[in-house]
This record gives sequence, structure tokens and C-alpha cells, in this order.
Amino acid sequence: MKTGTIGRVQSPRIIRLGAGVADETADVLLQLGLSAPLVVTDPTVAQLHLGRLTDVLDRAKLRWGVFDQVVEDPTDVCVDAALSDFRSGDYDCVIGFGGGSPMDTAKAVSFMAVNPGHVRDYKAPVQIDRCGVPI
Repeated sequence: MKTGTIGRVQSPRIIRLGAGVADETADVLLQLGLSAPLVVTDPTVAQLHLGRLTDVLDRAKLRWGVFDQVVEDPTDVCVDAALSDFRSGDYDCVIGFGGGSPMDTAKAVSFMAVNPGHVRDYKAPVQIDRCGVPI
């Protein structure tokens, strides 16, 4: 690229951060044509904060489910359990709700929902060609 030219990178990601962001969740899902999220979280976040998110999803008349058994530094066993819930519930997207462990688990569920094998099969340096379901 020459000096002084303008480059553009367009990414289909929508990232929302901050207090009250859960209130916008249903709007984002509907904009993307999604209607059935699996919320992936840990027991503490589920107990303290999940009601606010599920109220928003209910008001939008979205069908949702919850996997609330994420552990710190999630294992393949944790991912397998969440993936089983995702597959049995006919969900079309995943919401990682909470800190790093729920987010990591949600990403693994998204990716494994469309890729064969076991999550252990994809340890680096293996590259992935198929995008997961929306997170």
C-alpha cells in the first residue's frame, strides 16, 4: 500500500462491552437472523446475573437454553458437556456470558458444532477451515 492511501478492513463481528450490554443482546441476535441461543456461563454468573439476560431474551420471544457448568480453565470434558447441550437443543448460536472461561467454552462449542472429531483433535498447530456457529 502506498503512503497516504487509505485501507479498509471490514469484519462481520459485533462486539459489545460494558455495563448494561446484556440489554442489547436480543436486538443483535434479531439483526443477525438468530433466534435460539445457548447461553454458556459458570454457576456464579448464572446465579448472580443470568436473570437479566434471560428477561431480555424472553421479552424478544427468543427460545434459549443455558449451560451453566463452565469450570475455571475449561477442560475438554466441560466443552463436551456444553456441546452435548448445544446439539440436543437445536440452537443456532452461542452466547458466552461471563469471564474468560465461559467465553473460551462458547468459542469451543461454536467451532465444534460444525467440525468433526473431538476438541482435542484441534490442538495447535492444526488449522481450522470451517467457521463455527455465531457467538
